[in-house]
Amino acid sequence: MHVPLRPLMAGLVAVLLLALGTGVAAASRSFSVVGGGRAILAISSSTLTFENGSGTNLIVDVTLHGSIHPTLPKVRGALIGIITSISTANCRSSTGLRCRFSGLPTWHLKLASFTGTLPRIASLLFEIEAAILEELEGRPNCLYRGVLFANSQATLGPSESRFERFLFLLSTIPLFRVEGEEFFRRCARSIQFVGGFNFAPIINIRLQ
Repeated sequence: MHVPLRPLMAGLVAVLLLALGTGVAAASRSFSVVGGGRAILAISSSTLTFENGSGTNLIVDVTLHGSIHPTLPKVRGALIGIITSISTANCRSSTGLRCRFSGLPTWHLKLASFTGTLPRIASLLFEIEAAILEELEGRPNCLYRGVLFANSQATLGPSESRFERFLFLLSTIPLFRVEGEEFFRRCARSIQFVGGFNFAPIINIRLQ
């Protein structure tokens, strides 16, 4: 069953999106990833639930491979990293149908906003431009593409913030293309991501 977006989450995202336009953002032009002058490899793995509103939920083991840029411009919409490959395995459906999910690279990670009292960053909100192909037994192939929102809460240190995990928030992306749709074999109009990922290695960020 499709889970509607809660007003509380919508309010949280609205507050986070305002942060870049307030005094909280004024102290510096960028953040830096602690550990050197090159992009840090980020490998994340998790079990995600995909809810497509058609009564069949899919649970898939997903691994993301990519990188976070060494310098993160403190500008809304700035590209801060990429996911270069998406691996999926062990797809199972709530109704017993065979299924397969394929992530289509490249996914772009952009900064939506942040919260905290500088120089310590309490949380980051990401925009993730994602594309994923759903293949479900007896149904057409459904390609979904759109922007996901994910929030990462920090563990605060004296001068830097430690980010270990992110969770999806406003996480519904629309149907983009259909292969073989018929009257009785239709794709859901959108699909919702439920879950999150761990960063590996853990990411430490401070003001530059």
